[in-house]
Amino acid sequence: MVGTTVAGALTAWATRGQARIQAQAQQNQWLRQVRRDVYVALMTADSATEDLALGLRHALRQTPPDLEAADRILGQAPELLGKLKFAALTVGLEGPVGALRRASDIQSSAFAALRALTALRDLLGIVQPDAAELDEAKTLVRDSIERMQRAGSAFIGFASEVLSRDEQ
Repeated sequence: MVGTTVAGALTAWATRGQARIQAQAQQNQWLRQVRRDVYVALMTADSATEDLALGLRHALRQTPPDLEAADRILGQAPELLGKLKFAALTVGLEGPVGALRRASDIQSSAFAALRALTALRDLLGIVQPDAAELDEAKTLVRDSIERMQRAGSAFIGFASEVLSRDEQ
């Protein structure tokens, strides 16, 4: 009788332990999928914003600069930046620690690139822009787009590490 009771207790304990392990595995899989989804949303918004910045830079590099095309492209910026901001905040909520900082790097670099491009567009709208000011604006545009690209690449590396860790 005691043996049966002990065996039953051990079986119940083992079953409960197995259920806990299974529940944890399902929780980890769910978290990994949620993170993957929000990381993809951030990278999609970042990519669209980068495409917009590159398209705007191309319009401004034309001889003469295509200010109408630049203005059309700039008209799309608020919506894309809104999506980028929402995606960055969502990444911050889903974590892990450090995710918000990296997502914020993407967001701030995209905002800086578009500010630099807007300033260049405004400068090119002047009949006779100062050559030194124009060179400085073009350098700022180049540097800010490169920063935006570096931030996106850094986030991809970070996300890969997090998702690989979540698999284990």
